[in-house]
Amino acid sequence: MDQNGRILGQHEGLHDFTIGQRQGIKIGATGPYYVFRKDLKTNSLYVTNNPNDKWLFTKEVQIHSVNWIVNPFSIKHIARNKKTGMSYVMCYVLRGRYRHQGELVPLTISRIDNDHYRIIFKKPQKAVASGQSLVLYEGKVCVGGGVIG
Repeated sequence: MDQNGRILGQHEGLHDFTIGQRQGIKIGATGPYYVFRKDLKTNSLYVTNNPNDKWLFTKEVQIHSVNWIVNPFSIKHIARNKKTGMSYVMCYVLRGRYRHQGELVPLTISRIDNDHYRIIFKKPQKAVASGQSLVLYEGKVCVGGGVIG
């Protein structure tokens, strides 16, 4: 389906596709098409023929199975807002890469629980897919990485 819900064709399994994929979609006509969403409940594949479509971009992801070389969360980092008295978990400004030889992009990371972290990119990123690795850097030093969920 396209971004308006119009059926463009049929696929042989969502497992054959990844977010941002352009090759092998086999729709033809007004392509090329790019995968921007997979709905496992309805077995629907959503595509767009605009390489800069807003649907291809995301600003926030979660990661899991994180391996830290230097863990900024190894000490409990709880802070208290002096004005409101509310407690909050610290977040860190790092840079990350989710494609081999891709650009290092600024992001903030905050801990959700023991093995899940929330990533917010400074600018929306194109075609970030579940299952990709996100490698984290402080300056030029790799501090760890995890799997995008």
